[in-house]
Amino acid sequence: MMKGMDDRYMDEKSDILVVEYISSGGFVNTEIPSILFPEGFGMLNSVTRDFKHCGHNVIVPLDFRIDNYRSFLYVDEVHLVTTERPLTHSIESVSKQLDAILIIAPEFSSILYHLRKLAEQLEIPLLDSSSKVTKIASNKVQTEAILKKRGISVPDTVICEISEDLEIIKEKVEEIGYPLIFKPIDGVGCGGLSLVTQEKQISEAILNIKQNSTLNRFIVQKYIEGTPASINCISNGKYALPVSFNAQFVTFTSPIGGQSEYEGGFTPFQHELEKKAKKTVMQFPEYFPGLLGYFGVDVIFREDEVVFIEINPRITTSYIGAKAAIRENIMDLVINAVFEGKLPNEIVPEQFAYFKRISLSSDVGPLLPLEFFRKSEIIAPPYYDVSGQEEASFFACTTGRSLESCKSRLLALERDIHNRVNSAISFEK
Repeated sequence: MMKGMDDRYMDEKSDILVVEYISSGGFVNTEIPSILFPEGFGMLNSVTRDFKHCGHNVIVPLDFRIDNYRSFLYVDEVHLVTTERPLTHSIESVSKQLDAILIIAPEFSSILYHLRKLAEQLEIPLLDSSSKVTKIASNKVQTEAILKKRGISVPDTVICEISEDLEIIKEKVEEIGYPLIFKPIDGVGCGGLSLVTQEKQISEAILNIKQNSTLNRFIVQKYIEGTPASINCISNGKYALPVSFNAQFVTFTSPIGGQSEYEGGFTPFQHELEKKAKKTVMQFPEYFPGLLGYFGVDVIFREDEVVFIEINPRITTSYIGAKAAIRENIMDLVINAVFEGKLPNEIVPEQFAYFKRISLSSDVGPLLPLEFFRKSEIIAPPYYDVSGQEEASFFACTTGRSLESCKSRLLALERDIHNRVNSAISFEK
């Protein structure tokens, strides 16, 4: 059992609650977002397995509609979340038995902040950043100001308001110059993000933001040409250790060209400015007091500089790749960092990992049982609701001694799944 917050110590076998907002019933009163489900469930699957391999007792809240997915998880207890028994109730009901909690949730509408605040009020030790720094790091305007003050390269940015006159917004963004990125202050992933290349697209970009954020303010940034990447880190509250450098598969689209999307990536990603980026992120706990445990940083690598885009004060999707690429157990590292202040000197990947969300047509859902997706490379099966949404997807990760071998294995898996899907459709007809 936990020896108290001041002792910063956990026994070898502790009771840990893992909350992943999408899988854990955060959307219990509405449809589960099928396009986001594989990433969320994939993170839950990866994190809980790491905790179990450390020997801990793992507890998860689970949306009652995916009760049949529990067999994909390596956990000890499942508490079903329903409309009558919401997620917050599930957390409160087990709070007295817990030694720690880890929370994965989106930043929009301050969801991540409120859940961590609840954990603090219930006096459950967090394996995450404090609610205070979560609120700061979730706000892209505040984050940019802090980084800029430290002389760290960030995109040129202006702050706008939904309620502002359109002509005023046009004048503001002219100061930066096209192309531009319009996005919510509290956005997660690519939600509400648009690439705007001309003035006539602005009104649609604002509408996209309104559909993905409840805040009046939003930000407009200069679009940065370069290679998008992320850096996964673990903080002990004093300094941070980079765990992995990851390439990102990101598609930026115009506000009328569909949704901008993050589809996955690969790790390790190597760049000549990697050491410079590593040196910068190691200081982030100093710049953001209370930044603790696992966090991610999105960057753009250019030829001569690293541009820092945002901080994600939580487990991110690239955890799936990092877990597969390194020898160390990441959750064991997080526990040691949070409760003992210990971090290794460095982490060296032992293989490549290639991870990606793979789309499926929604009309094949009833034809494919969950067992269809029970493969070692599939981290999360798809979720199909009954409302007839356009698309579902699953999340996969392959490993190998070279990047090309990983990519080939994933492409082979994708072909195999789609061939089996087509066979199922032909048989049904």
